[in-house]
Amino acid sequence: MSETAGTVIKLLAALTSPKACVKYLMVAISLYLSWLHLAPNLADLEITSEQKSLILLLIGLGSGSLVGHFLSEISAFYWNKHKEKRNKAKEEKQEAEDKIEKEKVKREKGEALLEQIKSMFQHFTSEQKKLLRELTLQDKTINTRDSENEALIKNNFINTVLQVQYQSYVVTINPAIKDFIKQHWNAELDMRIQEFNEIHGENSNFILDLMTEGNANTNIDPSIFENLQSSTGIINKGLDDEGVPGLWLWFDFYIREKLTELNGKEYLDEVFIEESRFAKSA
Repeated sequence: MSETAGTVIKLLAALTSPKACVKYLMVAISLYLSWLHLAPNLADLEITSEQKSLILLLIGLGSGSLVGHFLSEISAFYWNKHKEKRNKAKEEKQEAEDKIEKEKVKREKGEALLEQIKSMFQHFTSEQKKLLRELTLQDKTINTRDSENEALIKNNFINTVLQVQYQSYVVTINPAIKDFIKQHWNAELDMRIQEFNEIHGENSNFILDLMTEGNANTNIDPSIFENLQSSTGIINKGLDDEGVPGLWLWFDFYIREKLTELNGKEYLDEVFIEESRFAKSA
């Protein structure tokens, strides 16, 4: 095998990467340029031809290696930037797809939960309904070991937010059912107010006016209170705990706010009708 062929084989074995290829290519170009442009300038130097060839060889090798290294680093820098940008775009695309999938799963779970509560809400206890309705207004602290509360948590109708004590947690309503609870609650309040008006007829406005600030009507017929309940309903009634002659009237939960919204009047939570204001029987 000739010396030239052996050199070529060794060079091919060394070309294991694009960087090496660039480096050898730039060395070859530098050697060529050195022989072409620098050799004439060395002709007048009083040194041997071997020394001149060595000088040209070292200049070509050194400059070619530096330029090759510089070009390789520049190429690697921009290639890495390209790969980073491409990988980032892939990651952002995957994150967007994952987000869409999670939102889809969450929406499907919410829709299933909404259908579930629509079909079973009538079976809830009054305390469970009351808690869900109050949670549409604000978060609350409850005892999670209470069986009624525990059932709402287990069925994902309410979610725990923060532990306050061993069995006490701040809870919030599941957003998937919030609008349904509010709509159902408003419909029930409207129905109860309508029933109140139907039962009491023309006396309904008079009774409501008794619940306003500064009302001092006298000669009130006590019979208009006969259909009022001692609990639940629109306006509840009861005797004074200390035996003072007269009658206490108070609004049921959240009815006062609803009536204020409908009638534009400010009502009191409760009033005491003294017996002296009642009409005397003949």
